[in-house]
Amino acid sequence: GSGPLTAATPDSFISKQLGAPIPISETTFSTWNLIAIVATIVVVGLALYLVAPRGDDKIFELATDAREKLIELDDEVSTPADRVDASRIPTLLLGLMLLAYLIIHFTKDGTLTLDVVNWSFLCLILLLVRNPFELMALTKNAASNVGETLLQFPLYAGILGIMTGTGLIEVISEVMISISTPQTFGLLAFLSAGVVNFFVPSGGGQFAVQAPIMLSAGSQLGVDPSIPIMAIAYGDQWTNMIQPFWALPLLAIAGLKMRDILGYITIVLIASGLVFGATMQIISM
Repeated sequence: GSGPLTAATPDSFISKQLGAPIPISETTFSTWNLIAIVATIVVVGLALYLVAPRGDDKIFELATDAREKLIELDDEVSTPADRVDASRIPTLLLGLMLLAYLIIHFTKDGTLTLDVVNWSFLCLILLLVRNPFELMALTKNAASNVGETLLQFPLYAGILGIMTGTGLIEVISEVMISISTPQTFGLLAFLSAGVVNFFVPSGGGQFAVQAPIMLSAGSQLGVDPSIPIMAIAYGDQWTNMIQPFWALPLLAIAGLKMRDILGYITIVLIASGLVFGATMQIISM
C-alpha cells in the first residue's frame, strides 16, 4: 500500500510528523493486520459462496478465445540500432544490475519502501522480457487495454486539485475527527478515507492529501501513528471494490466488462468493510 510504504521511506513528506520511519513490520506485516487479512479472506470467501450460482441458475461461459495473446515481434531488424533492440543483452544487464542493488539493499537490513517496490517490479520486467522490442510491444499492448482509464486520471487530478484547493478534504476529515475519541478514531478515519476515495481513487494521491491531517489529529488524540496510516490504506482499498481499476488487466484477459463483475465485488465491498471496520475499532481500543 502507498501509505505504509511512504511511512517506511526516510525523508518522505510525512517524515517530520512521524519523527522516524515506521517499518512495514508495524503496519502491513503487523500481527493484527495479518489476522485481519485471514479474517477478510474467510468472510469474503463465505459471502461469495453464498451468492454463487446454484442449481438451475444460468451460467455464462467465457468465449473460447478469452485468453492472453502472445506478443508477436514483427519489427524489422535492419540497422545496428535494431539489432541492439532485438538483443537480450541490454535488458538482461539492466535487470541484473537492479537485482544486485536489491540483494545488497536487503542483505544490509534494508526494508521495503515505495522506491524499493518500484525498483523490484522494474527488475522483474527487465529480466523476464526477451529484448527491448518485446518490452515496447508489451507496453503498447497494456496501454491499449487501460487507455479508457488513463483518460480519466487527468479528471481525478482535477478533482484532487478542487478538493485540496477548496479545503473539502480537510472538512471531511475534520468532521470525522471532531466527533471521534481515541477509541473511535481508527474506525472514523477508515470511514473518512473510504468516502474521500470515491473522489480521489488514486491511493498515493489520497494519502498525500489526507495523511498529514489524520496524523496531526491522531497525534492530538494520542493515537499511535500506525493507526491513521492503516486507516487510510483500509479506506482506499475498501471503496476500490466498486471502482475496480485494479481488475482491468484481468478483465482484458477474460474478455469481460466492468459491469459483469460489479455485483460480485459489491458483495466484497460489504464483507470486507465489516472486517476492516471491526479491525480498526478493535486496535483503537
